[in-house]
Amino acid sequence: MAQPTAQFDSHIDLTRVDFERCRAVIFHGASGSGKSTYIRHLVRTHRGLCDRPYTHIDGGPIDWSRVDAAPERLIIVDELLSFRDLVQVAGLLRAGHLVIAASHLPPRLTGSLRTLWPLQQFATDRDPAKIERFLSNRGVSFSSAVVARYCARYGATYTDAEIILDHTGGDDFDRAYARFARLCTIDPVKPRRAWF
Repeated sequence: MAQPTAQFDSHIDLTRVDFERCRAVIFHGASGSGKSTYIRHLVRTHRGLCDRPYTHIDGGPIDWSRVDAAPERLIIVDELLSFRDLVQVAGLLRAGHLVIAASHLPPRLTGSLRTLWPLQQFATDRDPAKIERFLSNRGVSFSSAVVARYCARYGATYTDAEIILDHTGGDDFDRAYARFARLCTIDPVKPRRAWF
């Protein structure tokens, strides 16, 4: 499903973050919380990154021949799902690349990179205010208490909020969420591979 937000909501303020000394930037969050969208926005608009060419690698085993052939020192890795993926990111860092990644791994696991390289980590699924802005922009009424309950259960994910609204209809999130909670559930997306 495409990201349902019409315009990017920069709910994590990175405009003042200096990535000059950073070697790894990792965005953590549930599926649909905006990790990949945030990375695209960052490399297109951040003053320290927007002029740098980069190589984009989808999750899974890294094609090292592609990385070795790339003159870019900025590597985007979309979806860290396993410990093996993290080991491969360490290989990219050892080779001197700056890595920006979207991750489903626990932050404490990816945080282990910090022992060898400067690292910044950001959570994309913890801010109920971004869901409130999303609903307001769509003209959907809501109460902050119900949005907080939704975020506590599913994380602050655009995709799941979109599913609830699409499935139940209407322009009132409180009623839609109550109906959805009675009749349905959203199963979390399981990683393609185990963490270890």
